[in-house]
Amino acid sequence: MDAINVRLDRMHTYQRIADHKITLMRDNIASALPHELRTPLNTILGFSDLLMLDTPNLEPAQVLEWADHINQAGMRLYRLIENYLMYVRIETISRDAARATTLQQKRTVDAAMIIELQAMTRAEQAHRDADLVIEMAKCDSLVMSEQDLTKAIDELLDNAFKFSKPGQTVTVRGEIQNEHYLVHISDYGRGMTNEQIKQVGAFMQFERWLHEQQGTGLGLIVARGLVELYGGTLHLVSTPQVGTTATMTLLIDKQ
Repeated sequence: MDAINVRLDRMHTYQRIADHKITLMRDNIASALPHELRTPLNTILGFSDLLMLDTPNLEPAQVLEWADHINQAGMRLYRLIENYLMYVRIETISRDAARATTLQQKRTVDAAMIIELQAMTRAEQAHRDADLVIEMAKCDSLVMSEQDLTKAIDELLDNAFKFSKPGQTVTVRGEIQNEHYLVHISDYGRGMTNEQIKQVGAFMQFERWLHEQQGTGLGLIVARGLVELYGGTLHLVSTPQVGTTATMTLLIDKQ
């Protein structure tokens, strides 16, 4: 009976910790999303109003510049909504054993090539092609869907480029260790403290007041959640003003 009570107490403790983390995350979502939604919307509405009010007097170059601002703000808003929906999907599946089991049957074939292509795409979008270094060991198949693998890689690379400067190298390296495939994504940007790394699950954008880049920090949480759905892990090692390495440990499909 004592052993049962101990187990029950332990379960209740774990549940309280989990509830606290969920409450913290919800509070951070509530405080972060309004700002993140308003900022791109203000850009879209502001520049579109200018276009409508002063169209006859605008030069084509000015129209193109303002249209570019609108497009970038729209893409930012799209990415935020996409990541939030992805986060909800991850949380839902992680609490549904049947759906999680079904998801874990999916595979990515030619995984190293898929990762390399996504890295080059993200570097091009960031106008950082020259900063990208790729060193991928061959990997035939991973226990992860191609869509989810691509998304996780994209979010980690987005952070690597966002929080480093043009001219600083971003490295993507893949290696095989026993039954796992490790993907290391390293940048030499501002880095994070150990305390900041611990807060990744709290839906935070660190040091926003010091830097121009905007974002809720949700992308990193999405990447970690996707990897964990397939039995993998995401580990961060970082030093302030030196850089960050994110390591995904993924299961290799042996069948």
